[in-house]
Amino acid sequence: MTDSHKHLEMGIINKVVEKSIVYNSDVETGMFIKIHAINNMDYNIEIHNTITKEHMIIDSDIINTIMGTKILSGDDIEISTSPGKKYIHLIRNGIVYNILNTLTIDSTWLLLRRGDNLISMYSPNYGLLDLQIQISHYTLYEGI
Repeated sequence: MTDSHKHLEMGIINKVVEKSIVYNSDVETGMFIKIHAINNMDYNIEIHNTITKEHMIIDSDIINTIMGTKILSGDDIEISTSPGKKYIHLIRNGIVYNILNTLTIDSTWLLLRRGDNLISMYSPNYGLLDLQIQISHYTLYEGI
């Protein structure tokens, strides 16, 4: 390809395991986390707020017990930490499974608080190159 050709960028994949989310409201809010498995995985998924020390750990052994396999390539995990609307779903082959009980006993539901929230994905043994993660949230405001 010559320099005279223009490149069209369709999207960017950032290879990071930590991201700061600046939340500018006085009302705490939950997050929507979507995790896509690129490869089969046999390790826990850990999500941390490194500032508040809160964390959620999805136990892969419990997923294996429920599903008959651990996380497979193409699986999606959707998490909502919003108060009153909390869930953890595994989507496999278009079928939605409730996997709320896969959280470890010491897990906490992550919330965004005013200011910086440093969210990280962590795996003690493997790294996270097998996952694509998206995090979104609504900004809440106090009403009268």
